[in-house]
Formats: sequence, C-alpha cells, structure tokens
Amino acid sequence: MRQRVIWLDYARALAIICVVITHTTERVYNLSAAELLQNTGYSRIFAISMFTIGRLGVPIFFFLTGFLVLGKEYNGEKAINFYAQNVGGLLITTEIWILLYNVFDTCFYGEARY
Repeated sequence: MRQRVIWLDYARALAIICVVITHTTERVYNLSAAELLQNTGYSRIFAISMFTIGRLGVPIFFFLTGFLVLGKEYNGEKAINFYAQNVGGLLITTEIWILLYNVFDTCFYGEARY
C-alpha cells in the first residue's frame, strides 16, 4: 500500500479552490473590456485579480499529473526524458485547446473574450 503524500493533497485542494474562484468570478462579473471599464477601480482590480488567481487551478492540476506520471523516482534525468518525449504533444494539445476555446467564444459570444 502506498503512503499518502500530504503536500499533493494540499496542492489538489488549492487547485480546486482556484477553479471555483474562476467560475465564481465569471458568474459575478462580465469580464469583457467594455463591461469591466464600467466597474469601479477596486471592483475591476478585484475581478481581474480573482480571475487571474483562479486560472492557476488547471495548470496546478496539470503539474500534479505530470509529477505523478514520472513515477516514484524523481530525478533530473527522468524529468528531462519525460519532457523530451512529451513536450511536443503537450504543446500541440494546448494550442488545439486554445483554438477550440476561441472558436467556441466567437460562435457563442460573437467575439473571443480573452
């Protein structure tokens, strides 16, 4: 039986909180430039800050997944080999996701929002 790694649980909890913050911010604030400019300065700073902090959630999940995929022996050589073999696929997947996200926003909202 594997031993529980506490810092991984804390990192997962942080990632979950960040994702909730992002979705809450998107529901409370309209994040288009024209709408944000109508808010007060503090409200605008708060909305942008919460949205930015919240957006860290998904990368934290990805980093945790990458960390766990490497196996139990974590050393520099293993990490370099992992990224040498997988960085191309990771970049292509990320770019495809960004493209699909912008197409969806354009179709749904009439413009890419980010």
